[in-house]
Amino acid sequence: MPVPSSGPLAFSVIAGVLGFSPPYSLRDMSGNSGFSPPDSVSEFYGYSPGPTYTFYDYGYSFDPCEGSYQLYEGSDGNWYKSFDGGATYILSTGEIYLVEGYYDWEIEQFVYFGYQLDFGPSLYYWGNIESFCAP
Repeated sequence: MPVPSSGPLAFSVIAGVLGFSPPYSLRDMSGNSGFSPPDSVSEFYGYSPGPTYTFYDYGYSFDPCEGSYQLYEGSDGNWYKSFDGGATYILSTGEIYLVEGYYDWEIEQFVYFGYQLDFGPSLYYWGNIESFCAP
């Protein structure tokens, strides 16, 4: 729920959106929201905090040789990936991500399990991908 875009704005309203409890500090609320001093209540008009992220799994791009990322489920219902704790990117519908599977001694390759994001948005099993890259 965002902060209202107009009208009177109280610390308690801002704190409710941000999850703060009394005593309220405008500096703490502004800093937590990414605002720089000087602080002002007016900077919160229409402010909406971003989603929270819950770790889901480690994943790989379509080619596991390219490196891994962390997969998160957002509180907004979207899926996100983060490379080495850097910027977070939203997964696109139809995008495939891979998780470590097993080493197949018969074909001498690593096999990864592929999942794809549908319009749900939910993940479903897509198939196996073979790769010579080590997990």
